[in-house]
Amino acid sequence: MIQDPSIDDETKTFLKEKEAKAKAFIDNIQKRRDSLNRLAHYIFDQQHLYIKKGSDYLIPLMQKDISAILDMNPSTVSRILSTKFCVTPTGMVPLKAFCPRSHFGKTLTQLKKIVQETIEEFPTYSDQKLSNVLTSRHLPMKRRTVTKYRHLLGLPTRSKPSLDSE
Repeated sequence: MIQDPSIDDETKTFLKEKEAKAKAFIDNIQKRRDSLNRLAHYIFDQQHLYIKKGSDYLIPLMQKDISAILDMNPSTVSRILSTKFCVTPTGMVPLKAFCPRSHFGKTLTQLKKIVQETIEEFPTYSDQKLSNVLTSRHLPMKRRTVTKYRHLLGLPTRSKPSLDSE
């Protein structure tokens, strides 16, 4: 219609404005798709062992680090991660799950497992002694943090045996 010589100038101007808005809309959709693809490819490249072998292989990925590496705004990374999901061999997972925070260079799940294994290895140790053991193993953890993880794991303290053992 824009090329039609019988159309008046006011209508042509209106159509050109609408065409420009439609092109900008399509460009924005393509930019979003490109951002999502770049982010997803980066995350899946980093977390390929997690996808293949399970949660023990999840590595900490900070959103601010991802945004710096991909040269994206941190809020864009956060917005994409909070609203998108992917299908994995273990089911549908939010993309945000692939970017756990770092706790002493470990994910929360890995840290809980390490604390649990340490408690099981030294069942008679106090939380302070467990803290010393973990610190010697390059996990500088305070006594109160050990206590916190013990409670999260539902493990009894040294001085309070579980009711099941009585």
